[in-house]
Amino acid sequence: MLSLTIQQAWIRESVHRKHECIDCHTVYEYVTGLHPVSGTSANGRAWSIKAADMCIRCHYEKAAQQKDSIHAALLAQGNLRVPVCTDCHGAHAVGSHAAAKTMDGVPCRKCHAEIFGAYRQSVHGMIKGQGSNKAPLCGNCHRSHDVR
Repeated sequence: MLSLTIQQAWIRESVHRKHECIDCHTVYEYVTGLHPVSGTSANGRAWSIKAADMCIRCHYEKAAQQKDSIHAALLAQGNLRVPVCTDCHGAHAVGSHAAAKTMDGVPCRKCHAEIFGAYRQSVHGMIKGQGSNKAPLCGNCHRSHDVR
């Protein structure tokens, strides 16, 4: 079962803090207060994939880039484990662009822990770990949205 609980702190600390709920959740019914689900989803993951489509309305350039990515190709083949917008950026606690440029904030490490561990031990990872902004992170070579 999916939780509909949203902490106010998530929104207040999000880059989307100035948005209203209905900016993304256009199907919310003010009169009844219901959160209708359009269509059905087999499980929570399928719902997350479908819900990530809400991001496209404002971030269409990033969505267009993502369509050429390995993640999109794997999703089209039926692999439901590949990341969608909300897996890297969050759904309500959307972090800043700057946070993703840090060792602790780079979202790639969530799914690619083994590769990220090797990166940490590399010359780039050691320099980045010392706080340098000059050392590349994952997205510098593999790109962030049209991941190759």
